[in-house]
Amino acid sequence: MFRVKLLLLLVVLSSLISCQRTGYETLRQIGYQECLKNSAHPAEDCQQSPEYDSYQRQRKERYPD
Repeated sequence: MFRVKLLLLLVVLSSLISCQRTGYETLRQIGYQECLKNSAHPAEDCQQSPEYDSYQRQRKERYPD
């Protein structure tokens, strides 16, 4: 019974992380596309924000537990 609960917990956590990653990447791309569309100088004004894994590393460095 314990193994089933543990497995279920792992599935839920991995789904949550996957949703966070997908949401972050979606918003990142939307922001970049909006900048390209609305900027007079897109090469200068629009920079891609870091990918999800890089963002998480930077966040951990800035705000350690």
